[in-house]
Amino acid sequence: MGRSARRVRIGGRLRAVAAVAVAGVVAGGGVGGWAEEAWAGDPIMPLSQVHAGMSCTGYTVVQGSTISSFNVQVVDVVNAASGQTVNGGPAILTRISGPAVDASGMASGMSGSPVYCPDSQGVQRNIGALAATIGQYGNQLVLATPIESVLGEPVIPPAGTRPTAAVSKARPSAEPLVIGGVSAPVASLFRTIAARAGRALYVAPGSPGPAFPVQTLRPGASVAAAWSSGDISASAIGTVSYTDGSNVWAFGHPLDSAGRRSLLLEDAYVYSVVNNPLPASDTNVGSYKLAVADHDLGTLSNDGLSAVVGTVGALPPRFPLQVVARNTDSGQSLTQNSLIADESGIGLPAGVSALSLVGPIAVDQAASQVLRGAPPQQSGSMCVQIHVQEAKEPLGFCNNYVIDGTIQPSTGGGLLEPDNSMMPYLDDINTALGDVDAFKLGVLHITGVNVTMSLAQGVHEGYMVGARPPAHRVRRGSVARVLVDVQMVRGPRFERVIPVPVPRGIRPGRHLVKLSGTPADSSGAAALASLVAVLGGGGGSGSGSTSTSDAGPASVADLAGQIASIHHFDGVTARFLRRGASAATAAAVPAQKSPNQPGSGGSVTGGGGGQSRGARGTPIYSDPKLRLSGTASVPLNVR
Repeated sequence: MGRSARRVRIGGRLRAVAAVAVAGVVAGGGVGGWAEEAWAGDPIMPLSQVHAGMSCTGYTVVQGSTISSFNVQVVDVVNAASGQTVNGGPAILTRISGPAVDASGMASGMSGSPVYCPDSQGVQRNIGALAATIGQYGNQLVLATPIESVLGEPVIPPAGTRPTAAVSKARPSAEPLVIGGVSAPVASLFRTIAARAGRALYVAPGSPGPAFPVQTLRPGASVAAAWSSGDISASAIGTVSYTDGSNVWAFGHPLDSAGRRSLLLEDAYVYSVVNNPLPASDTNVGSYKLAVADHDLGTLSNDGLSAVVGTVGALPPRFPLQVVARNTDSGQSLTQNSLIADESGIGLPAGVSALSLVGPIAVDQAASQVLRGAPPQQSGSMCVQIHVQEAKEPLGFCNNYVIDGTIQPSTGGGLLEPDNSMMPYLDDINTALGDVDAFKLGVLHITGVNVTMSLAQGVHEGYMVGARPPAHRVRRGSVARVLVDVQMVRGPRFERVIPVPVPRGIRPGRHLVKLSGTPADSSGAAALASLVAVLGGGGGSGSGSTSTSDAGPASVADLAGQIASIHHFDGVTARFLRRGASAATAAAVPAQKSPNQPGSGGSVTGGGGGQSRGARGTPIYSDPKLRLSGTASVPLNVR
């Protein structure tokens, strides 16, 4: 390929603006001969030279990694005042056709597809990047972002650049969030959540494997902006619009309009294009590339209004997320490893971390995979550890769960379907990650996140239905061994000894003790609302700050305390009632919410410091293998 290039400085960057022959274009086969030449920067055509009636060529991938060409007819140049623009500036209205796009029209994942038009000398020049459909059936009318606007986005935005809302009535075409490594039930849940957030989501097939080599990011190639890679991947798929050296411009529109970013820049493999002639909307993905992000190639550093920009080479800061799940019924276990892009060093420009997006998906997938489904009735435990450089010990919590998804009768006499869409462990991890995102008084350097889960099908819950006191009088300060009748959920009845600490300061005589269990966990409705906010880019909700709500946790120690407080005591509490109280009086006392105190298997908690007393009762017993619910009252004769 012959080349004669004169370079001038545009917006602080070198751009090739003189003639560069493009004889390497293979008719009908795209730009297969451009691998090396494209790195020098292709010639561009200013918007002032673009006019209606120009016959041009677009490039994108519709299967595998081969770049295909299609016809692009310039219909007109659209003034920004019309409102039908991608970034508030002028745009180029085009009509696309040809075998590569006739069935699908402009599909999500094609955004950024470069358009080349011949100048008066016959030199093919890049005029811009396809960016948005306009709501037409068939998706053939497409707006392109002028190449001058695309290249006006710097590789790294100036310091202090703030996120900007795009001024657009057109619909960008790379919006769908592409999740890899998840099963159908998990995908269905998060697709619903994403739809409530106004964002489309689809599940990508697995990685194409070693047969798919690392790709050169050149104009027309598939590219991904990724929040995570590995077993659970999260990305947005688009097309490379322009390259110059190691710098890459893509999409032709923003990802989140967040300004400076630190995400993964990846290549992508396209399995096929899913054809849907209906225009894309909040409830309809429209046509889209069924594609999966694959190799980590560099860093996406700018999320601008007219393009996303990155550099091939060094990868962004990232940390491992490991989820280990075990099925205690079958003994099967699995380990899931992902790498999460870390944007904490640049202030979480999108308002939420990649961890808050990927973490709940990874946990739900691990649970679904190890249980081979999403049973509405399950029991188990989860421990979360978040390792940060700023703390000697990991931030985290452990909780036991008993989830009863039994269908309940409605007030109208019919049956209500169980709300199994969100498990409470998703609520808890989402709260913890929201707390981390809410920390503003410093920078947290996360070095790794570990989640350990043990799960089984069925409700491991028993109701306390009666109790008998010791045959002898008990001393103050001693432990009374109370025999409790337990009825298992849909199972046998048996007896269990509950050790009840007798306070030293209690008066001698007859007392009535009310034992209160912990009911089964409800579905994580709070997580649903919070994850909608996360997928919408607005951030999740943590457990709140002990300082000002605007500043978040006051210190790393405060943050550690907030996350630790997610632990909930799930055992039995005891409350000593006044002398002379009857069993009926005890039964009338409403069960109190258990305090957030750690409990251990088969443990007895005495009346020492740190335990909640009074109306709540004192935590006295817990068993991680059996949730005791209901209440039981027993008289104690204290001497």
